[in-house]
Amino acid sequence: MPKASINAIITIIRNAQRLGVDINVLQKRVGITPDMLSDPEKRIDSLIGFRLMEEAENMANDPLFGLHHGREFQPADMGLVGFLVLNASTAKQAVESFCKFQRIYGEGMQIQSSTAEGNIEVVFALHPELDVLTSYGPYFSHMSGFISTVNWLLNQKITPIEVKIAMSAPAKLIEQKEITQAFGENIRYSASSFSIIYRESCFESNVLTNNPELFKLFEHRAQMVMEQFGDKEDFKSQVASCLLKTLDSKKPTLDMLSDQLHKSPRTIQRLLKTEGTSFQEVLANVRQKSAKYYLESSSLSIDEIAYLLGFSDASAFRKSFKKSNHTSPEAFRKQVTA
Repeated sequence: MPKASINAIITIIRNAQRLGVDINVLQKRVGITPDMLSDPEKRIDSLIGFRLMEEAENMANDPLFGLHHGREFQPADMGLVGFLVLNASTAKQAVESFCKFQRIYGEGMQIQSSTAEGNIEVVFALHPELDVLTSYGPYFSHMSGFISTVNWLLNQKITPIEVKIAMSAPAKLIEQKEITQAFGENIRYSASSFSIIYRESCFESNVLTNNPELFKLFEHRAQMVMEQFGDKEDFKSQVASCLLKTLDSKKPTLDMLSDQLHKSPRTIQRLLKTEGTSFQEVLANVRQKSAKYYLESSSLSIDEIAYLLGFSDASAFRKSFKKSNHTSPEAFRKQVTA
């Protein structure tokens, strides 16, 4: 079953509340408990998120809840993926990165982009295991959210040249009008797919908040998080994923990890031991992979890298790096960038 991040679930709940929905009743009807929302690292079935949207639609008596939800969307709502696209150089790089790493935010909607004849087409398709859904809310949510994100990144309204919708036009004119306001005048109903088409030239514009250095760092983190995904994720991969997200400027500890994984330090050590490793070994591997990436792909100073990896100072980082690689960080950087 495809999974969704807690960020995705919380965003739906927040927007339902904004529309006057009693979110306590909403969560109870769908089977969401406070404990499920308390852990930002937790992932739950995407089906629960889409059922949440359907129920919010019913409770708000709003057949276009998904559309309204998407229009309130902001890049930061996507967590790591959002910070990645916010720092992309161009809108095209942002879209490509979003499609590549969207799985981190949620796997229920599969989004792909392609370029042809000077246009970029972004296609939205439900995960095959979610075909049981009958509402078009998830499509409208993701499509209007995508448009909102593009407009936010470029700080201007970019109207698609065409939007394809694989459903008949709504019978109510007021609903047709709202869809037109969200997607533009050129809507093709009863299409074979759900997609948005833009002029490629629009996406060559710079992202308002672009920062190439930060983009590289977030891209690296996203790649490492994606490496942890799999049908049978082992426990050390879960630990590595948590450590990756807590490295910034502080040294991860077993107690910190215990809070995130809801397991005692002793249990964590025991589970890692059964997989032939330890907390310190997993931490060292995460630090080494990140250190090499920063040295190869960024202009960060040794002090800055040490800070990002949670070392007490640059001296401790140098000592750790040399022990694992038999060379200093400076020499390694000079070698790989020569």
